[in-house]
Amino acid sequence: MPIDSCKYLLCAGLLFVPSSARADAPPSFAVSPASLTFTAGDPPQTVTVNGTGAPNWSASVTPPAGGAWLIITEPSSGPVGGSFQVSIANGGLATGTYSGSIAVSVPGIGVQNIDVTFIVPPPPPPTVLEGGVVNAASFRGSAGVAPGEIVTLFGRGLGPDVGAAAPAISQTGFLPTSLAGVSVTVNGAPAPLFFVRQDQISLQMPYDLGAQNSAELQVQFNGMQSQPVVVPVVSAAPGIFTLHPTGGQAAALNQDSSPNSVFNPAKAGSVVQLFLTGQGKLKATAVAGQPSPVSGPFPAPLQTVSASIGGIDARVTFAGMAPGLTGVLQVNVQVPDSFFPLENVPVIVTVGGAQSAGNVTIAVQ
Repeated sequence: MPIDSCKYLLCAGLLFVPSSARADAPPSFAVSPASLTFTAGDPPQTVTVNGTGAPNWSASVTPPAGGAWLIITEPSSGPVGGSFQVSIANGGLATGTYSGSIAVSVPGIGVQNIDVTFIVPPPPPPTVLEGGVVNAASFRGSAGVAPGEIVTLFGRGLGPDVGAAAPAISQTGFLPTSLAGVSVTVNGAPAPLFFVRQDQISLQMPYDLGAQNSAELQVQFNGMQSQPVVVPVVSAAPGIFTLHPTGGQAAALNQDSSPNSVFNPAKAGSVVQLFLTGQGKLKATAVAGQPSPVSGPFPAPLQTVSASIGGIDARVTFAGMAPGLTGVLQVNVQVPDSFFPLENVPVIVTVGGAQSAGNVTIAVQ
């Protein structure tokens, strides 16, 4: 066979290749995938850089609109055949679709761009958890809500990530009904707000619930509404404020107005000041969101208030709305003279026929 007519010739164990077939291919590279799409909360995605005869690559972010939400995770450079990760930092971006770009370059060869799309969907509407309407002092809610009671709502998406509290003294003299983009309606009427956060709202129920068997609460935040939550209305639902939300030591004051504690117990025969909410309607006309007078007269509950300390009936020397506070009832109770010293003595306040929780204590010496 003529030597110039063959393509390959095996001779003496050597393979000869025509010069036209031995020509080296030019260096090249390619990135995969060529585009990325993220939705808020998505995990990082991997980009691979492949090629032949190419030196190292490097990747960089073209500053996108909306801020520094596009991130290259290390490594941002390396040999062909390697990879890098791309992730997203939401950073509080508003709802919408954002575009960005990543440039992958190889010296002497060129640049390839990866288009990145970031979709920020609308946040879910506010959601009040099942059983999430509770007394703000005791965190109990199974019995229902009472007129004028301070209640706490627990849920998701109820307000801003950082909590916002109503000012101690407002220009109008009332608690606001809108706070940090949050409002709550009770039977269609705006409720006064103490505190709002994405997982919690504290508000005061209106006093004119007495003629109704139920109350419908609905949360509005940044233009979105929760599903209505219906809770029963009761005449009273007393809850004593404590130092911890699970109960225990009452947020009580001794007769000299010093905090009651195991280190500062009340003496037998002395008066302890208790603070609670959920007393129900008052003898005088009251408006939700308005503080009680600082110097009296102090509105008293419509129903009878009684108390016990350690299971022993204790004399109530005063029961009226706490001076300068909103929705808080102050009950002064005399420790029985015959009481023996104990660090954690159960104290119960009864309004009408409704009792406070039995897990609240005071210290007596």
